[in-house]
Amino acid sequence: MLSPIAIPKLDWHQGNRAWDLTVSKGQPIYAPVNGRVVFAGQVATDSAVSISVYGPWRTTLTGLQAIVQLNQEVRRGDLVGFATGNVLSWGLKKSAHVYQDPWSQLKFTTRLVP
Repeated sequence: MLSPIAIPKLDWHQGNRAWDLTVSKGQPIYAPVNGRVVFAGQVATDSAVSISVYGPWRTTLTGLQAIVQLNQEVRRGDLVGFATGNVLSWGLKKSAHVYQDPWSQLKFTTRLVP
């Protein structure tokens, strides 16, 4: 991890609305969720993929060259692109102005083994 999420209380305040994760250039990037690709393209100088999670949720990955197409259905673990540099940003929005920590929405099964 390069830098953690720091969601500001108000939209116009400074903050980091996504996790910045350390990756290697060319590293395969996989879908973190099941959903439908609602954006795959350039945002300013970065490329991004946004996946709608069948409802108000949308997760966005920035810093990758997308290999998926608009409206394509993806499953968690499907290849969606390749890292274009050493940082991948991963964010989650519930609506236009409500950002969430994507780690908080992941479902893990913990099993203790002796």
